[in-house]
Amino acid sequence: MFGSKKQRLRHEFDDKLLDAIERAKQEWDQAKETEIAVADVDVEMTSQTALARQKYLFFVPGGASAPSSGQAHSSIGFRLLNTGSVPGV
Repeated sequence: MFGSKKQRLRHEFDDKLLDAIERAKQEWDQAKETEIAVADVDVEMTSQTALARQKYLFFVPGGASAPSSGQAHSSIGFRLLNTGSVPGV
């Protein structure tokens, strides 16, 4: 009864965080593909790809194998491993 609101909020936050991580990964993948497809890659395009990479790595510092603290972080890591959204898995 008392913990249900907290659990619901944690689950909602986890879902939003997973969506943000997946969106950042998709943006990075798209930037890499664009950089590969374009014959004349300029500094701005390379910078955009690097920025997209850093945004993704902000969410997943050191990969999912790094120890994390807190239930929300560990459940997100577990869910990332199960969805295959973690690089190298």
